[in-house]
Amino acid sequence: MTKNRSINQKHSLVHDVHEYSVNFDKREIFLHSWCSSEEESGVDYKSAITLGKNLAILSSFSNSPITVHMQIVGGNWHDGMAIYDYIRSCINEVTIKGYGHVGSMSSIILQAADKRLISENCEFLVHFGSIGLEANSMAAKSMIDWNEKCNEKMLEIYASRCENSKGFKGKDCTYRKNYIKKKIKDTQEWYMSSEEAVYYGLADGIIKAK
Repeated sequence: MTKNRSINQKHSLVHDVHEYSVNFDKREIFLHSWCSSEEESGVDYKSAITLGKNLAILSSFSNSPITVHMQIVGGNWHDGMAIYDYIRSCINEVTIKGYGHVGSMSSIILQAADKRLISENCEFLVHFGSIGLEANSMAAKSMIDWNEKCNEKMLEIYASRCENSKGFKGKDCTYRKNYIKKKIKDTQEWYMSSEEAVYYGLADGIIKAK
């Protein structure tokens, strides 16, 4: 059907993909940074609201599955959790395919999908969130306390998706959570290959190159 499109229809498809990060024909969404410079900004308000709109539009068309192609580094916690909630609340089955680097906030977003796939050469990273403190002591303490709650939420999300993995076979949620927490504390930046991410249950499978 796509091959028989007119030139104008093809131009419209290209426009939708590049300007709005959605392919209506194939029910695909592209999640990436909206760079204003050469440096990738990561997860931010625009990436979150664009994905939310596209999910809502595709869901209104039909209840068929949706695929999200994700290539984005970590970023803002609140915008990342908005994306996580958008995907979790979507009535359609959602597959996320992660490419290049799935780490920090994007590794949490991946956990929202019904099916989590990462590319063969993908770098997978989990770590605790960081904060910048430019406030009085009371405000700083409040920010630190909130950051700790966010870290605990992150661990709960990871642990809840690792239940049936080879790496945590027979282990309960508390064990999985404490194991991940210790790995992060020991290394600060816990890097994994795509195979290791699947082994620990942080992804469901690997996208193999042809």
